[in-house]
Amino acid sequence: MRPFRLAVLVVCLGGLLYGGWALATSRPLLEVLAIDEVMAGTDWTALIRVRDMSDGDTVQVVAFHGLSRIEETIQLGTGGIAEWTIAPQKLTQSGTTLVVFQYGELQTRFYLSVLAEQPASMQAFTTDNSIRAYGLDQTEIISMVADRFGNPIKHAKIVVELMNPIGERQIYFSNVSNGFGAIAVQSYGKPGTLRLNVMTEGVEQRLLLPQHPTEPHFITLTLEPDCILNDGLERIELHATVLDLLHNAVIDGTILTIRWANGYGTPLTVGGKAVLRLPAPQAVGEYGYLATIGEIQTSATLRVADQNCSE
Repeated sequence: MRPFRLAVLVVCLGGLLYGGWALATSRPLLEVLAIDEVMAGTDWTALIRVRDMSDGDTVQVVAFHGLSRIEETIQLGTGGIAEWTIAPQKLTQSGTTLVVFQYGELQTRFYLSVLAEQPASMQAFTTDNSIRAYGLDQTEIISMVADRFGNPIKHAKIVVELMNPIGERQIYFSNVSNGFGAIAVQSYGKPGTLRLNVMTEGVEQRLLLPQHPTEPHFITLTLEPDCILNDGLERIELHATVLDLLHNAVIDGTILTIRWANGYGTPLTVGGKAVLRLPAPQAVGEYGYLATIGEIQTSATLRVADQNCSE
């Protein structure tokens, strides 16, 4: 913990000041002695002294802390000395608290810095719902770190542990400034789920980030069967496999267009595969089927035989 500074405020009427203390005069002199920094949630005490005071005199004290006001009348004791304490859990908002001391016509203002405690909570999220795999994309992890009263932490270290779908790990480091931290992380490995563990000084949050395949790069198309008789008893199935840049299955729901002489179909992929079932042509001959996604295409041919597919 950093050492606190001790501040002495002296206000007098008609006196001379020397070395922080007023020389004896016939007029009152108001002194306040206190530390000028305190951790949120702790108590704070100011020592008040009024010279040349009268018995039973009082000092009015008002502290303006955030939207709250703490006010009290303090009766001076022997030698014109009194203590005033703000109880624990009263100073909970970080920032500057103004404390005003008033004795008759004398007034002094004390500026107390209330500092955030250690991190107690963190909210972390990614700026993208999903990213492309293979290191092709990145996202930012935004972290908001606060103490138990919700005050932003001025400075802290952030560690992000990233684990890809096959268990490989990477570590990223960043800093929090005034409660806010941001760090860019790269996609890592094949499609699947990235597991992110965001940590700072005993506080952590776990996130899941899907990383998806690239756009389609490869298509294969097969017919089952690829030869039928012309008796009209069979149906055919067209099986398409659609893969991304590194031969992994594309995103589920990718639309594939399959065309033939007098029609077309648009099956959807599941696990990189799509199936289209059709009635078989009954005229003997060869029939072509063309599968396309964007500019990528492939084809397959069906043979309809009269008596024997083995010929």
